[in-house]
Amino acid sequence: MNLQSANCKINRRIKTQLTRRNSRGNLAEFGPALLLSFAIILVPAGALIRLGCATATMSFVVARCADAAATAPTYASALEEAKTVAGDLSHCPLWGLSGLRPEAMQCLHLYIDEQVPATGQKNVFGPDRPLGKVISYSVNTYEYEVRASFSLEPLFPAGGSPMLGRIPLLSAPAVLTASAVRAVEFPDGLTAPLQ
Repeated sequence: MNLQSANCKINRRIKTQLTRRNSRGNLAEFGPALLLSFAIILVPAGALIRLGCATATMSFVVARCADAAATAPTYASALEEAKTVAGDLSHCPLWGLSGLRPEAMQCLHLYIDEQVPATGQKNVFGPDRPLGKVISYSVNTYEYEVRASFSLEPLFPAGGSPMLGRIPLLSAPAVLTASAVRAVEFPDGLTAPLQ
C-alpha cells in the first residue's frame, strides 16, 4: 500500500470524526439554548399577561361598584352596595384568573366629588363619609368616585429564588390601584348620616 493512500484514508477518518463531533456538540448545545430563550421570553410574557388580566378585572370590578353606588338613594346604601358588588365579583372566575387577592377588597373607598361649573373647582369629600355641607344641586354637580387598591400575587410566591430578589410581579406582590367615577342620581341622600 502506498503511503499517500494511507494518509488519505487517515485524513478522511479524522474529518468524519470531527464533523460527527461538531454536529453532536451543536445538538447538545441546542437544548440549554432553547431553555434559556424560553425563560427569557416566556417568564416576562407570562407576567405581562397576568398584569393585563389583573388590570382588566380591577377596572371591571371598580366600574361595577361605581355603577351600583350611583343608583343608591343614600350615601350609606351607596357604600354598602359598592362593597357588596365588590365582594360578589371577588368570587367570579375572572378574579381567580387574574391573580388578585380577595382580602384586597378592604381597600375599597367611596368619595364624593363636587364640581362647581361656575369656577371650574372640584372638591373631594371622603373617604367613606357622607357630605358634611349643604347640597346645592341646582348649581353644582355631584359624583361618586370609587377608589380601590389591589394586591397582585407574584408568579413565583414565597420569595422565589435569591436571583430574583424582590422584583414586583415575579417574586414580590405588586400593588395596583383603580378608580371609577359615576354621577350621583339622588343628590339629596348625600348628607344622610351613616347608620
